[in-house]
Amino acid sequence: MEINREHVIAWRRHFHQYPELSGEERETAGFIAGLLRSWDIHVTENVGGGYGLVGVIEGDPNYRSIALRADMDALPVVESCSHSCRSLIEGKMHACGHDAHMAMVLGAAEALSADPPRGTVKFIFQPHEERKPGGARAMISAGVLEGIDGIVATHVTNSFPCGSIGISEGAVMAATDDFDLLIAGKSGHGAIPHQAVDPVAIAAQIINAYHQIISRKINPICPAVLSVCAMETIQTHNVIPESATLRGTVRCFDLAVRDRIREEMLHIAEGICAAWGASCSLDYVEGYPPLLNEAAMTEVVRRAADSVAGAQAVAVKQPPMGGEDFAIFAEHCPAAFFFTGTGSERCQAPWHDYSFSIEEDALPLGSQVFAAAARNFAALPR
Repeated sequence: MEINREHVIAWRRHFHQYPELSGEERETAGFIAGLLRSWDIHVTENVGGGYGLVGVIEGDPNYRSIALRADMDALPVVESCSHSCRSLIEGKMHACGHDAHMAMVLGAAEALSADPPRGTVKFIFQPHEERKPGGARAMISAGVLEGIDGIVATHVTNSFPCGSIGISEGAVMAATDDFDLLIAGKSGHGAIPHQAVDPVAIAAQIINAYHQIISRKINPICPAVLSVCAMETIQTHNVIPESATLRGTVRCFDLAVRDRIREEMLHIAEGICAAWGASCSLDYVEGYPPLLNEAAMTEVVRRAADSVAGAQAVAVKQPPMGGEDFAIFAEHCPAAFFFTGTGSERCQAPWHDYSFSIEEDALPLGSQVFAAAARNFAALPR
């Protein structure tokens, strides 16, 4: 299927130059809506109470329907790259590739509108992916998956070389949880610590113990991460504070592992605090669930990738520990999430890096995979 390479790259550059943060995607959505309408695709705006957008090519209801999803929001990052299409909005940057995701889905939409498949194709442009609770739940509640038999999305990654498509059944992105542990001690003077209950010293012991949960309490064949990323307390040289708060994240692919980690975190914190006469409370917030690729939809994408000239379908042997709001869609509909390789000697920076950049030659390939998957799936009778 013919994808207009110049269009796809130009759209990605436009989005990259004019990034909008989570919940602010008004101009981005308007630009997309204008393109879809120019191809006679029916558009619904402000879906789910935000700037969510859905385009539909209506097909024969006797054939299957599929949705192609792209996320729209950027990050509060100051771009360090100096290329010609760098962000023109200070302090905002598409450092996670959502500009490329939108462009690839638009490339598929342009091609499919010129030669519609038998069944229905929806194009879902989702806001608010980068900031929890995300935008997927609101769009699902608004009915975007009604009548849909399968859904597909992608994420660019410099971990795979340009020209490759990563696709595997099962877990491909992790659950993303956050925690705040409040340690309540007794304040005092730094020169007389025996009259205080030092939450900073207690926090240090808890941090060390937390870093052993993964290595000593979790089966080593089950990937998991527990990172303490911040400690907050008063910032004074000679005062032992009354309390300290540890903040961090937990990542895993198995919900039973998630439960075990949470139990161990509370057990360890309560034990250490009790030993020193302190108390604690753990606020553990479950984020996006693990993203699980359904077998049949995974095969649809794999065959589409194999049919695209110049593309190489490879297995995702080590799924990243990042998370994805698309996991919510996958809980409600058979789903496949593939990785579009954009890496090269020049493009190696990971997601969310200030210097994140991609090889744009990968974008038409991603569009072709989207379009081929949609056409093949929508040709199947219900």
